[in-house]
Amino acid sequence: MKALAVTCLTLGLLLGSASTASAADPVPAAPANAAAVRAVKPVALCLNEATERFHHRTRPGHCDFYDGEAPGTRVLPAAGFPTRDVTWSHWGHSTAVGRGEYRISGRWLPVRLRLRRAVDACGRQVFTRLQMNIRICPGNWTGWDRAITIRKCSTL
Repeated sequence: MKALAVTCLTLGLLLGSASTASAADPVPAAPANAAAVRAVKPVALCLNEATERFHHRTRPGHCDFYDGEAPGTRVLPAAGFPTRDVTWSHWGHSTAVGRGEYRISGRWLPVRLRLRRAVDACGRQVFTRLQMNIRICPGNWTGWDRAITIRKCSTL
């Protein structure tokens, strides 16, 4: 019985000293605003065709990208690049890569998408270039087109 008491007392002292030693160790303090330290990833500007309004999205599953070189007075249906069912395998600070469908001539065709060239615009980081690789028939892809300038601000 006496040996058990000594063992418990020794164990208690060891645990107590370990906890005070770890409490005395300095712990690096987190920044006051940890979110501000992390860089914000860019967004894509999408058009809602029905309402003709723009909105910013990260990893949009459905997005009508809009030609950045189209006249800025009103929304032109021919200046849009409608996509749907897009899944993004990568969304980083300099590029975004995804797969989905693209509407061309009234048909939805499989497409690979690449967004590039993020710039500060309208108070946020926005991707400004779109490249597409469209599958025109089974097994045949068009190859990566030239980069299309897409709109970066929601004002017309």
